Amino acid sequence: MRIAVSALMLLSCILLTAGCKRERQSTPDHSTPIAYTFRKDGVLIIRDANGKDKCQFDIEIADSPARTQQGLMFRETMADDQAMLFVFSFLDYHSFWMKNTYLPLDMIFIDNNQVIVDVRYNAVPFSEDNITPRELALFVLEVKAGVTQRNNIGIGDRIEWRRGD
Repeated sequence: MRIAVSALMLLSCILLTAGCKRERQSTPDHSTPIAYTFRKDGVLIIRDANGKDKCQFDIEIADSPARTQQGLMFRETMADDQAMLFVFSFLDYHSFWMKNTYLPLDMIFIDNNQVIVDVRYNAVPFSEDNITPRELALFVLEVKAGVTQRNNIGIGDRIEWRRGD
């Protein structure tokens, strides 16, 4: 009798474990876009080397590990005058990828003097290839693909940004 009860208990545990595995596998993989509302954290202006304004963006600021990791993943839309500014605590060759990113993006790499040091155009959605700047950067600005060229943004231009507004 004890053997039969033990066998039934063992079988119950196996079935419960198998049921849990099936339940985990059936949960959504979160690879579908999520309707995000743009969160305006500040304003960023890009100026040429002579100080003449080229364009202005409302920015979301990614300055924590969680916000940096999330970036613009799962976003389906973004206006031409919106951008995400990644703020790092140290100069480095900060690499990015486009995993789970639906929008093609231009990535603008900026040094500690707030000077643009590299631009990568039209990053391919969903690509897991690393996008690494040629120069050390402290900031990275992500905008919709094409915005950089339409505004003639390039190496040597300067940024000025502030929180709020």
